[in-house]
Amino acid sequence: MTNDAVGHWMNAAGRVPLLTHREELELGRAVQAWQQWPGGPDAAPAQVQRRGLRARDRMVAANLRLVVSLANKYR
Repeated sequence: MTNDAVGHWMNAAGRVPLLTHREELELGRAVQAWQQWPGGPDAAPAQVQRRGLRARDRMVAANLRLVVSLANKYR
């Protein structure tokens, strides 16, 4: 990656809104419901899998702001 690409990625990650406490709990529950499905996550119904994956992805995207703030200190 070039410096421009890294800067663009860091700016994009920094624009994702933070989660509220309630959102974090709801997303965490969705991920847990998917991951702890009897028989494993792959045995979960498609709707539970989709919801769990979307919740996980949203949590990761929101927490990239922390990564960006730490990376900016070493940039």
